[in-house]
Amino acid sequence: MTDNGEDPFAKIAAGGGGAPKANGVRQPPKAVQLTPVPASAPPPPAHPKHGAAVASWAYRDAAGEVLGYVLRFEPAGGKDIRPLTWRDDGRGPRWRWAGFDDPRPLYGLDRLAARPDAPVLVVEGEKTADAAGGRLGAFVAVTWNGGAEATRKADWRALAGREVVIFPDADAPGLKAALMVRGLALAAGAKSAVVADLPVGLPDGWDLADDWPPSFGLTEAEAAIGAARAGAGAASGPAEAVVSADGATWPPGYKMTEHGLFWEERSNQGDRAQWLCDHFEVIGEGRGVDGRNWSVVVRFKARDGRETLLPISRASLGSGGGEARSALADSGLTFATAQGLRDKLTGGLMRVSKRPFVRLVQATGWNEG
Repeated sequence: MTDNGEDPFAKIAAGGGGAPKANGVRQPPKAVQLTPVPASAPPPPAHPKHGAAVASWAYRDAAGEVLGYVLRFEPAGGKDIRPLTWRDDGRGPRWRWAGFDDPRPLYGLDRLAARPDAPVLVVEGEKTADAAGGRLGAFVAVTWNGGAEATRKADWRALAGREVVIFPDADAPGLKAALMVRGLALAAGAKSAVVADLPVGLPDGWDLADDWPPSFGLTEAEAAIGAARAGAGAASGPAEAVVSADGATWPPGYKMTEHGLFWEERSNQGDRAQWLCDHFEVIGEGRGVDGRNWSVVVRFKARDGRETLLPISRASLGSGGGEARSALADSGLTFATAQGLRDKLTGGLMRVSKRPFVRLVQATGWNEG
């Protein structure tokens, strides 16, 4: 006891004494996110390093109340995207340059609530969502926070019961994120969820906020979305075979795009798209004149632009695939080296089909008359 009768260990016993220590240094209390942001809150401040934002997007709940902001800065010609949330660390609420708590809200919850019967278009990025909503007004355009690697951190429950089309950025990370969103939307109860197939040749990284390329405009975008919606029933049910742009039929789970062949792994936590190999075209299935040497004939360009036409015998695929993969690699095709993904590539090549059949011969000249 002290002279004034207080127990000097009372704060310790009660768990008091301030924030916990790490390595002997007292840590500040964790700031708790407060939502919605009160109307009395000041407007978003300038960033201490980058100054005023060049663009700002308000995340709102279904009632239109502000949940936080995402702001874009362009320091020295670069780009920096920062989230801003209203938080209290015990010293009073204020704006903090900190991200949304997980699961993160979607951008466009107020739009979804205002149009409950409209189909939903999911794109990557707030700027793209605003542009997509203007270009394709029949849809409610939404996005998630954090970019291509943050799809699992979003709260997709707002898509329950909705028809969903995902319009990917024209690059491999964009497609991977779109396939992931598809699975997450279905897991959250979406009525259907499909990914729009983009044509080969779009500028790398192109999205619906960019100017239309010469060969791709509003008509082509609407056609890609329409084709995806037409297959929504199959996409939302059990996995089915998929026909790629070259007319080859791939077994369930495989998807050939301009960025390569992907394997879509499904689980209760959502789908995960895994890259298997570079893009190639399936010319057809072939056999020798004696009915043997069944093969799948593929064509692709190596990284130096050299084109290769290569028959891959199914015998080499059936014996483990090592010989077939060696032939592909020797001709310039790159593929994933993890054993499980190599096996997926081998299995896809074994089961892909394409008509018409091709006759394989050892030399030019007359064959079978």
